[in-house]
Formats: sequence, C-alpha cells, structure tokens
Amino acid sequence: MSEHEVVLLACMFPKMCVLKDCMEAAVQHISGTDRRESTETEMTIFVRLLQGRSLPLKVDSNDTIKSIKQRLEDVERMAWQRQHLVFGARYMRDWDTLSECNISAYSTLVLLPRFHGLDSFPNMG
Repeated sequence: MSEHEVVLLACMFPKMCVLKDCMEAAVQHISGTDRRESTETEMTIFVRLLQGRSLPLKVDSNDTIKSIKQRLEDVERMAWQRQHLVFGARYMRDWDTLSECNISAYSTLVLLPRFHGLDSFPNMG
C-alpha cells in the first residue's frame, strides 16, 4: 500500500485505522510535521465536516473550541460564529478548552451550522 493510499484511508475511515502508527504517519504526512516536534499536550483530532469527510487537525489540549472553529473557517468558508462543534452528543462552548471537554487524541468532533436566532442548544447528553 502506498503512502498516499494510507493517508487517504486514514482520512476517510479514521476509526477503522487500528494501527496507531499508521494513523500518526498519515497525520504527520498531511500536516508536514515530525513526531519529534510534538509536545506533550499536542495531539491530533478529527472534525467531521458538513460534506461528511473528516479533517485531521494538529491541536494542543489547551486550545479553545473557538480557536478550532477559527481554523475551520478557512476550510468550510463559514464564519466561526456560525459554527457548532459537537462531541459526545454535547455542544461545545467557545471558551472551553479541549481538555476541559475531555477531548483526547484521535477524537472526532462534528461540525454543524448555527442557524440565525438559535444562540445555544440544550445538551443532548
């Protein structure tokens, strides 16, 4: 299997990639980083986008939900204020950090649009 095929499979099916090293290699290839450059709080998460594909992101556990939304703004062409991120059936608050939301390495967040007039949603969990 070629390196490009591994990257493609890791992006399309992150939960099916059972080899952690395979997943890390794919993420490093996409982000252009080396394993030795990472810090203890640095990790990779996935965001399921509106089109259904998953985007791997190199993040820090101290990053806020707002900072993740701002990074997604360029990809999705949707203002960060119009985005909701969901993890574990809970809508994430902009000021919370990833560690406060119990988001760990290889977690998948879901991006949903925020509709006009609906400032917040009740938690489903």
